[in-house]
Amino acid sequence: MTEPDWSEWQPLAGAPALTADVLAETLDGGQAFRWNRVGDRIWLGQWADHVVRLRLAGDAHVQWGAPRPLASAVARALPAYLGLNRDFNALVDTLPWRSDPHLAACLAAFPGLRILRQPEAVAVLLADFGSMEAAGEAVRAVTAAGLLPAGME
Repeated sequence: MTEPDWSEWQPLAGAPALTADVLAETLDGGQAFRWNRVGDRIWLGQWADHVVRLRLAGDAHVQWGAPRPLASAVARALPAYLGLNRDFNALVDTLPWRSDPHLAACLAAFPGLRILRQPEAVAVLLADFGSMEAAGEAVRAVTAAGLLPAGME
């Protein structure tokens, strides 16, 4: 298997500055199971027919790269997948963090945490399993078996 010809690293417009822990929790905290750390502060992920690398630059901003043939499609899809078109501060403000000390502590520990816009089939699988580990195994098994409709993996 040959390494794809990757696009140059590009800043992810609209993404907040993040810590390495917040980026890791967003990509590997139980929301998605198709992201893998491939280097220091670099992640490789896939959803639908998109493949992308994300990295945390020295200034704490996220950069992205994709195989060149997919780069323009990834550039259009990535902001929506990461929820960058949503006002997360306004959404967080609607949560009961003022009266829930645990929620307040989580928000303080992971500022900028994003909720990924998962394909519907993956979200259904996640909702049906009691543990994130079991859900991850199910998503990987169903994907490997080719049982998700095209574009839903």
